[in-house]
Amino acid sequence: MADVYSWHEGTLWGVLDDDLRVRLGVCEQAGGIWIGVDARLWDDRPDQASYTHDDFNRYQPDEITVGDDGLLTALHRHATAQPVEFRSGFTVRMPVAFVEPLRAALAAVTAQLKG
Repeated sequence: MADVYSWHEGTLWGVLDDDLRVRLGVCEQAGGIWIGVDARLWDDRPDQASYTHDDFNRYQPDEITVGDDGLLTALHRHATAQPVEFRSGFTVRMPVAFVEPLRAALAAVTAQLKG
């Protein structure tokens, strides 16, 4: 099992191991939270790619969940009529070791967002 590291710099928090990096940040001008996911591309090479580079959604804290099983879900609600709940975003299965550090990062981002 790979070691899991976490860090915080200004409005950026992150959790990573050798295969996956998840970053959270405050969108100071647009409001909300942005999420970046970088993951290893191949089993036999250490190269990583950004899988969320074209995700321009800004998530509210209640639109992000981190399940006990390591499932990170970020589903942004679109501006639709109240009875129509249309969401888009992503899910990623993380190692269970990411759960607590990522929940702590999400709590810190949420606190900073609410100022």
